[in-house]
Amino acid sequence: MKTALRTYHPVPSLQKSDGNAQDAPRIKNCLKAALLPSELKGVAPSTPEEVLEKRVTEFRRLLIKYRTR
Repeated sequence: MKTALRTYHPVPSLQKSDGNAQDAPRIKNCLKAALLPSELKGVAPSTPEEVLEKRVTEFRRLLIKYRTR
């Protein structure tokens, strides 16, 4: 039986594989680890609804900020 060696390349197209291009676990891990600068201060949104709510709130705040200029 051949031992499967799992190596990940930062560029998925350059990753050596045996034809199985299931890259989802690595991408999911990268996305979970990446935070926007605004998310470093508090808790990052974890559901699509929270992301949408946060973006709408930030957009409204920016509208108010630039309307008062």
